Amino acid sequence: MNGPGLQRRGQKAPTSDLWGEAPWLHSALSESGTLEEARHELLAYLEEFEEALREGAFDLDRIEGSLAANALQILKNMTSPENEAVAGFSTVELLWRLARGKEEEGDEEIEAGFIEEISHLLRAMNGRTVFGRGWLTGRLEKPGELQEELPRIGRGAAIRRSHTLDLMAEAVWDAVSRFPVGLDRRLILERRENRKRILAYFGAKERDWSRPEWQMQHVLKGETGAQTLQEIVPLRGEELAAIRLGVRYRIP
Repeated sequence: MNGPGLQRRGQKAPTSDLWGEAPWLHSALSESGTLEEARHELLAYLEEFEEALREGAFDLDRIEGSLAANALQILKNMTSPENEAVAGFSTVELLWRLARGKEEEGDEEIEAGFIEEISHLLRAMNGRTVFGRGWLTGRLEKPGELQEELPRIGRGAAIRRSHTLDLMAEAVWDAVSRFPVGLDRRLILERRENRKRILAYFGAKERDWSRPEWQMQHVLKGETGAQTLQEIVPLRGEELAAIRLGVRYRIP
């Protein structure tokens, strides 16, 4: 069986993103002659990074700073000998092998998912998740918008701030308007008809609908539930495919 982070030989997983986030670490690991040297170098790297982060050496906002600290702790946990023993494989050894670019005959390739996970952790440590900037950032950075230095005080600042809020409102409305509104009269009538159809199918009364016991007794599960649902509600191709996935993974 493959261990976590390993796959059978085939196409190699790309490592450019991984080492692009930590070129110094790549050099330190690639020059390590033994696994224990690699572990020492990685530990020294993480301790030095933690100290710099704690002293505020990086210009990070509060969200990115918090994410960097969390990512650092996760990577420290992943590479500790105790956790490696529990996991049944060595994260440090995989990183060492990747950095050296050496694999012995019979070795298994390192999974792309493992490389991607470490890359994301290093990216977070570097404060480059962009989560701190918020999901609206890309929407607000339109050509010619909000690129110049903004005035901090006075009428100009107020006008600019108002314009920013207009752009934010536009972006939010664009996002939420994709979905139907639950108070739409058409949807209210549709839900009412669906309720009548479901109650009629099960031979239930209107008052049963509000009874938690009745609802729990009629949760649709498995293949039988999927067939029942198709008899009650007309379903399209994508919906049927989603239901099959739900059945496969035992989701009620």
